[in-house]
Amino acid sequence: MPATLHPPSTQTDSAPMPASPVAEPCATERGQALVEFAAVLLPLVLVLVGIIQFGFLFAAYVGVSNAAREAARAGTIVEYDSSVGQGDNDLARCQAILAAASQSLDPAVPGQFSGSCTTVTGGGDLEIAYPDAATCTGSSRTGCLLEVTLEYRQPLFVPLVGSFLSPEDGNIGLSATVTMVIN
Repeated sequence: MPATLHPPSTQTDSAPMPASPVAEPCATERGQALVEFAAVLLPLVLVLVGIIQFGFLFAAYVGVSNAAREAARAGTIVEYDSSVGQGDNDLARCQAILAAASQSLDPAVPGQFSGSCTTVTGGGDLEIAYPDAATCTGSSRTGCLLEVTLEYRQPLFVPLVGSFLSPEDGNIGLSATVTMVIN
């Protein structure tokens, strides 16, 4: 095959542009990106874990509030038995309140509740009061106010959050009080 001759170009071929110089990091700059990454990552992880912990606390508080409402409602609809005394009726009311509170607490949310009816005004994490007992008459307590208070202890999963809140025994105490009129 015959060689093809090309006429000489009228443009001058210039040498390619040299690449921009890449500065080599000196010995003191090596690892700077890793240090900056660690300095940013640690606070972000702490914030994320704190958000998760406070999410659990909020879920437990909502559960305790709902359980207190359910318990107070159960206490307001207990039928009065005229064949027994007021103390026995109040004990039956306490047992209905305790059962409703125990059933209403979500077992998926970790925490501790240990109410009892050792007295007619509850015991442990359950407290029952009749705020207008001095002015409210009648042994059936119909029309009287009923106040139910539940205490709940939510464990902390993040020790750092616990150091800010300084709870006793690693649990945060949550409380809900509801007042209703007895029917």
